[in-house]
Amino acid sequence: MGIFIVVVLLATMAVTSMTKVSPEIRKLMAEFTNACLSETKATNEMVERAMNNEFSNDIRLKKFLVCTGKKSGYIDECNNFDKEALKNALIMMYGFEDKMDKIVQECLVDQGNALDTAFELVKCYHAKIPVAELLKEQ
Repeated sequence: MGIFIVVVLLATMAVTSMTKVSPEIRKLMAEFTNACLSETKATNEMVERAMNNEFSNDIRLKKFLVCTGKKSGYIDECNNFDKEALKNALIMMYGFEDKMDKIVQECLVDQGNALDTAFELVKCYHAKIPVAELLKEQ
């Protein structure tokens, strides 16, 4: 719950046309990534490739995506996805506030289970947001 509050607070401070991910958000993302890598046994290579739109259909990557969704506050403990929390998390990380409602509407499609829903969600928004470019060092 505390992480969700942090995500919401940071989301409300996000600017609408952010061009790079802030150092604070980058640090938070690194913490989530490290914790989820450890919990799911996904590899750094899998995650790095996914950040560059090269997604492997590996169960460990899917578990990693659910894990980071939970830590970011847009997937609850029952594996339900919260559209508003997802939108706020994405705005916080990448900006594009004016486009995010449409992106979330198009990308958050129930695939029958949390693993596949998270996997398809991330693939979809990576196709619409230049994630790899935004995460490059400033």
